[in-house]
Amino acid sequence: MIIPVIFAGYFLAVHYFYFDNKDDSFSVETYFDFKESIADSIQGNKILFASGSNNFLGIRAYQIEEEFKVPTVNMSIHAGLQAEYILHRLKSSVNSGDMVIAPFEYSNLGYTGEPGVTLNKYILSYDKQYVDDHYGLVDRLKLLSSISILDLANSVIFGTTKAEDIEKRANFLKNINRNGDMLNMTQHDSLKTKKNPFALPKPFDVETTGLKAIKEFNRYCKKNNVTFFITFPNLIKDKAYTKKKYQEYFEFLLSYFKSNDIAVIGTPEDAMYPKKLFFDSEYHLISNGSDIRTADFIRLFKENTEATTTIKSMKTNTP
Repeated sequence: MIIPVIFAGYFLAVHYFYFDNKDDSFSVETYFDFKESIADSIQGNKILFASGSNNFLGIRAYQIEEEFKVPTVNMSIHAGLQAEYILHRLKSSVNSGDMVIAPFEYSNLGYTGEPGVTLNKYILSYDKQYVDDHYGLVDRLKLLSSISILDLANSVIFGTTKAEDIEKRANFLKNINRNGDMLNMTQHDSLKTKKNPFALPKPFDVETTGLKAIKEFNRYCKKNNVTFFITFPNLIKDKAYTKKKYQEYFEFLLSYFKSNDIAVIGTPEDAMYPKKLFFDSEYHLISNGSDIRTADFIRLFKENTEATTTIKSMKTNTP
């Protein structure tokens, strides 16, 4: 009987006392607060980009806004939050007549529902309502057990101060513009930039949790008069992606989106660029890379009849 009591005590301690006082969760909360406040301040229709950090440093919202004369916000934050939560959170910022463009990372498209440290720590610290609304008993126990004793002890013993939070918030936002884009990433770091192609899900030709979340969000958008597009993430161009197994995966994704009536802008290859345009991962472009990516996306956008037609109608509802 002692063992169940110990586990129950630990789970209760995590639920009531754990708070992630490290940078990851606080940066996510800082970016959510900042970007959602921008989106909520916009009168009339708007364009929202949503994904992980690949598009935080990818397609630039301010350049899209300048080109199409429609308010645009880069809502992208952290791929570790997973598509299911990212799209759930986005709903609070989306209104009828808006457009959402989602360049999700391949890790999100292939997400199978396994517990993720980034998401777990964030929702336990800042969004327990999401836990209450979406987690059954088994999933809740998995969530609570993902927090280590060291993490729990660290959060209880050291905590955080308001002054520290203010300083960290200012530091996180120093390179973020009023459209939510991260700027001033100018130097390629060949030692830090990942060189291997992304791992394919196994099996790759089945509906994953990530794809199901996108499908359900697409249905939500159609029901609520929101235009939704999938596009593909910035990625280092690699010979591996020309091989049969990756081409089959790309074909599966395009086929999946088509069969589920999910509109797509571009192809995976349209978003692939030389390694010299990335700085610390296979997804993060330097500023010059972001400029090129944005210009390429604008061209692809203009070639898409549904996108251009929707923009024309959005402008009539934009002050």
